[in-house]
Amino acid sequence: MKKILLMMLMVSRICFAGKIPIELEYAKTEQQQTLGLMQRKELGTNQGMLFIYPKAEVHRIWMFNCFIDLSVAFLDDHLRIREIHELKAYPEMMDPKRPVLTLEDISLYPPSDPIFKFFMQQSVQSSVKTSYVLEMNAKWFYNHRVTVGDQLIFNENSAEAYILQKE
Repeated sequence: MKKILLMMLMVSRICFAGKIPIELEYAKTEQQQTLGLMQRKELGTNQGMLFIYPKAEVHRIWMFNCFIDLSVAFLDDHLRIREIHELKAYPEMMDPKRPVLTLEDISLYPPSDPIFKFFMQQSVQSSVKTSYVLEMNAKWFYNHRVTVGDQLIFNENSAEAYILQKE
């Protein structure tokens, strides 16, 4: 029975292997990366944001001032997915008297602030040095059977990109 299940799993993986098209926004500057997907009420089904960093480092992603749950993938220099995490938004934790609408508004929440601390505690950090971070809707990677080892293919001059699944 275990052999049959394993074979079925392998066959289903092969059948679904291929290219999964996505549409990207790019966060290249420090300002774009700081704001990320803050204040978004929705994200298209196959839309995401790619954070492009100048060098490989351990990166931390938090959900400060976010309204939608996200999936996040950390990618190496070769654009291979190294790890995937699910992140929950907590918009109810933000102080409505201190809305964050611009980059400058983030200063309303210094590191000593309990709200700032809460979001830091909920953040995820890559376990290895990575050069890219891809944010998609919650469960997107799972729902599309995208796993560690799959590769992102993109051109910074186009929003069109795809995930190339390993075989």
